[in-house]
Amino acid sequence: MKTIVIVGFPHCGTTILKNKLGDCSNATEIVDEFGYDRDIPEITKDVKTEFAIVKSVQNRLNAAKLVEQGHIPIIIIRSPYFVFASLKRRFPKITYINNPDRDTVRRTRNKSVFMPLGHQFNDYENLCLQFIDCIDSKIPGAYAVRYEDLFKGGLEFLMKNIGLTPPENISKRNRDYQVVSRFGLKDILDEDDATTEEDHGAFRTVQINKPFRLMNDPEKLKDLPDRWARIINNSQAVHRCGY
Repeated sequence: MKTIVIVGFPHCGTTILKNKLGDCSNATEIVDEFGYDRDIPEITKDVKTEFAIVKSVQNRLNAAKLVEQGHIPIIIIRSPYFVFASLKRRFPKITYINNPDRDTVRRTRNKSVFMPLGHQFNDYENLCLQFIDCIDSKIPGAYAVRYEDLFKGGLEFLMKNIGLTPPENISKRNRDYQVVSRFGLKDILDEDDATTEEDHGAFRTVQINKPFRLMNDPEKLKDLPDRWARIINNSQAVHRCGY
């Protein structure tokens, strides 16, 4: 059994990618998410199919290390303009795209103005660098895809090259309603992070049952603060990823 590990940033399409790969007849999707790479053997131990499809709740997994461990990582990114507009809608009180230093965060009473752990733009740029390395063939055995390309043949390309057996209709929902109930959050979240496992579970359950369609509606970009857009536009990592 081989394990396919989805590596991505929040709101980048990791959930829908895992779900669609899980529709393949020779794969089993692990609906609940894990925290660290050391958790993978435990959550996949009962899988009987050729592939297990898993996803971490964090975006700091190292693709090269996952390959060394015998896994198949897929790095997925999405236009940061849509990503951070989406984050602003979900966390409307946030004012920082990158949080101040840790001490300042801890001293500030109103924690809702800060990005949740792992959601900062710096984290997105770090993932971009892994994506670029994968595209440049510096991480043999790893795959990389833009969210937008999933709907232009990218999903079929991944399935074919990895060895997955796709369903007859890739765009159709092929399974019953699914519920995400468990996350590997316990050892990841800061004590000051107000996000709960229940909140993540409810949010992911909605995401995982959405239809397979491109969600980049230009109307949504009105939620992106101008200051955030300027920071994104000045990022060389973003430009190198084609955005």
